[in-house]
Amino acid sequence: MENLKVIMLGSGSIVPTPDRNHAAIWIRHGQDIILWDCGEGTQLQLQKAGLSFMNIDRIFITHWHADHFAGLIGLLETLHLEGRKKKLQIFGPEANKYYNIISNLHQGNAGFKVEVIDVDFKTPKEKVLLDEKNYKIKSVPANHNIPAAAYSLEEKDRWNIDMKKVEANNLTAGPILRKIKKEGEIKHKGKIIKLEDIAVLNKGRKIVYSGDTAPSLAIEKLAKNATVLIHDSTFINKSCEHHSTVKEAARLGKRAGVEKLVLTHYSRRYKDLNALKEIASNIYDKVELGSDLLEIY
Repeated sequence: MENLKVIMLGSGSIVPTPDRNHAAIWIRHGQDIILWDCGEGTQLQLQKAGLSFMNIDRIFITHWHADHFAGLIGLLETLHLEGRKKKLQIFGPEANKYYNIISNLHQGNAGFKVEVIDVDFKTPKEKVLLDEKNYKIKSVPANHNIPAAAYSLEEKDRWNIDMKKVEANNLTAGPILRKIKKEGEIKHKGKIIKLEDIAVLNKGRKIVYSGDTAPSLAIEKLAKNATVLIHDSTFINKSCEHHSTVKEAARLGKRAGVEKLVLTHYSRRYKDLNALKEIASNIYDKVELGSDLLEIY
């Protein structure tokens, strides 16, 4: 498997606090660097975490509320001033509309190519936004009061050759094994040998981020059996129809069967978050409190 690291840069909601920045999640998969959301202060959080903003390849904005995108304005300026040359991709619902507004704030062009990709926010069906060699990034609409999306990074399953199984089938390393991996099976000395006869399937990992959302069946399906689900947990009691409570996040995580549910996007009214974890853990025991600069995976 490729190296995978996920760091929460911001765990706060619309009003930040001294220890909870606006939303941003940094992901490295192999050599690829991705940001999910880029709230105000993201550049500072990257520096605190010892991460470079120059090698970010793609930014996925869940929705265009300031606590999820306002850091993009300064980040683009910094990348320009630091002499970035490689292309940057920006994804999001109505991304072209909002990028045009942001780009008009610059005193000139970015100095590097920015490719902007609109993300569907209407059809409750998974859309593949990116299909790389070892992983895909998908989206579904979120349940918010403006166009919004949730994202997943899903590794592709991989077959690893088991040499004991190879020897048991009287095979040797070389072209014949490559052929089986490519075609799924071969005929060898009158016997059909399938890939599963000589290899072990390693299931890919899945990281899911809800962004701001009330409970959503589309997100629940996207998060099915996820390695990590990072979910909106703004309130203890229902205070807004467009966000989730910790109970709602816990119930969704349990139904989806996620390996780890990470709470985030806390209202500033909550000083001690242990109460939120206790409430969620009474529903689902695989809960972790998200926090700024937390290495989630």
